[in-house]
Amino acid sequence: MSNGVKTIIFIGDFTLGEKLTDLQIKITKEALKRKGDLAIIVNDIDFSRKLFYYYNSILNNKDGLEGVKLQYKNKKRCGSVACVQDYRDIKDIVDEEQYKYSLRIIKDELDEITYKKIKKVVRDKICLKLVYNRINEYGLNPRNIKIYNEKQLRNRASERLKGKKRGRATSWYNFILEVDGIYKNKLGDNWNPIMDRIISRDGTPFCGSILLALYEILIDEGYSKAIQLDEEKDRDVILNAMGIYNALKEGYDLLKTKNEEKEFSYEIHEKWKRLEFENLFFK
Repeated sequence: MSNGVKTIIFIGDFTLGEKLTDLQIKITKEALKRKGDLAIIVNDIDFSRKLFYYYNSILNNKDGLEGVKLQYKNKKRCGSVACVQDYRDIKDIVDEEQYKYSLRIIKDELDEITYKKIKKVVRDKICLKLVYNRINEYGLNPRNIKIYNEKQLRNRASERLKGKKRGRATSWYNFILEVDGIYKNKLGDNWNPIMDRIISRDGTPFCGSILLALYEILIDEGYSKAIQLDEEKDRDVILNAMGIYNALKEGYDLLKTKNEEKEFSYEIHEKWKRLEFENLFFK
């Protein structure tokens, strides 16, 4: 913290089940040159499913990584999860030791192994251990690192966007629709609606809303600056989320001006104006 500004520094992200890379080490070293609280984003989405497919492949006398590959193949890239085109790629990306370790715990904990039961054991017994192991690999003390899990962020975003929450003060839904309306009136067909950029038609939050949930938490925790150190391949994801965030900050002022003569119902969103960013990308 400096000059009264409470700063948080993100040292990229860590996807459960994937190998540590030289680039991640480089980013960590860069982060340590800056003043602020250190944090990591953990991509724990789909790890339980990958682990289940790993187990089933072994159960069917196949290489466990072939099962993991099924979960990567043809998957649209989001954040740090890349499409895997061949077996060589999967070996380059996946840290099989994490899967072997996780499967040992699963077998110790469960008499009957099902996907639903694996999810619970991963949540309660495995996830934090893998994260702590990775932070130790960075040469850092896990107790000094703030950890944000993407699954929890996604759930928070989903709650903020659910129809049943639309009337509540904590909902984003009506606020975003009104902001979209303001920009649509100003820009016409040139405006790409925020709602279309943060949630799918079936209600699944995109990366933009997951990061928006993160930014909201940071503000609640008293941070006024976020330094995001990420890999170059994540540039589009980060800049898209920042574009959404900045559009909502400006949209708040536009809506307040529009409604200045009547009760303004979005005071809770004023806090979104408090967070500033610094972004650095590495390759």
